[in-house]
Amino acid sequence: MCACTNSFLAFSSPSSSLPEPYRVTICSFLERRYVAKETKRVAPIRLYPLLTLCLLSSSALSNMSLNYINFPTKVVFRSCKLVPTMIIATVMNRKIFSSIEYMCAFSVCIGLVFFSVADWKLAPTFNPIALVMVFFSVCAD
Repeated sequence: MCACTNSFLAFSSPSSSLPEPYRVTICSFLERRYVAKETKRVAPIRLYPLLTLCLLSSSALSNMSLNYINFPTKVVFRSCKLVPTMIIATVMNRKIFSSIEYMCAFSVCIGLVFFSVADWKLAPTFNPIALVMVFFSVCAD
């Protein structure tokens, strides 16, 4: 393992992702209370643990993937939430997307495939399991 990978190990454990749900909770509370002026809860309280689990899973998987891929690859995959968002919108909200939108999403997927293949050939430490981790991280997000 190279020295830069060892330095990431300290920050890529699931426990390093633990503070993020707390930060999100506090910032959300402040924004809803003082900016949006909301005084009562909109979502049922039973959904909050699921939201916290999704945030924790997203952060933990994303950070753990750094043990197998480099940071730019992680950033490219994390910034591409288009496809999971389209799938979830179609399934949950019954949203219909145009052909152009599907074509753009397909183009993004092709670009990601080319990027990951290039990274696989250039980086000897590349491991495909990291792409699975980042994929589930984006889905949890």
